[in-house]
Amino acid sequence: MGGGPVGLTWANTLDADSNEAAWKHLERHIRFLFPSLADTKITHRWGGPFSITVNLTPSLGYLGSKKAVFSLGCIGHGVSMSHLNACTLRDLLLERRSELLECICGWELRKALNLFRKMLDEVWEK
Repeated sequence: MGGGPVGLTWANTLDADSNEAAWKHLERHIRFLFPSLADTKITHRWGGPFSITVNLTPSLGYLGSKKAVFSLGCIGHGVSMSHLNACTLRDLLLERRSELLECICGWELRKALNLFRKMLDEVWEK
């Protein structure tokens, strides 16, 4: 479970993983989702950096030559997307044609992003 206020860090300043506003937001969200846990004390927290691209979509591709590939911008969904990304990178490295290498039409992507932003706005307003 994650989410909440996100900060921006630069270069090697990766020590900004503890955000009191984010912890409080998440604790409220847990109590909203699980009312029976309302009196349960949260004893452990974890924060970590994640990568995000300007257009909010993951980026996968070749790094220089076709001998190295990269995956970034999973917006905190790296674990859940790792299998799909691995299959996509495999197809890139092996130069296989696959559905994974097909691009999403720009208008479909914008429509999905707008829907996602709307959902986030509704969550933040509560």
